[in-house]
Amino acid sequence: MDASENVSHPSYYTKGGIEVYDVITAYGLGFDRGNACKYVLRAGEKNPATEAEDCLKGAWYLIAHSARLQGRRRSQILEEMLDKELQKEQ
Repeated sequence: MDASENVSHPSYYTKGGIEVYDVITAYGLGFDRGNACKYVLRAGEKNPATEAEDCLKGAWYLIAHSARLQGRRRSQILEEMLDKELQKEQ
């Protein structure tokens, strides 16, 4: 792979002949949902040791998008999610 291919089309960008960018564009996902999709679909592909971190980054963008849609802060969404999980454990 030459240098320009490594910049625009690294191997971890494509799976099964489908590039993540094309999925994001085809579905018109926009910034937050597009980034969430990118992080989740590429999780661990570049570096297997960062798979969990990549998934958390994807979740961060989904929570940010949800908060924006609801006119709330991310922290409010996270507190509500945590409260629900803690109630389940009791």
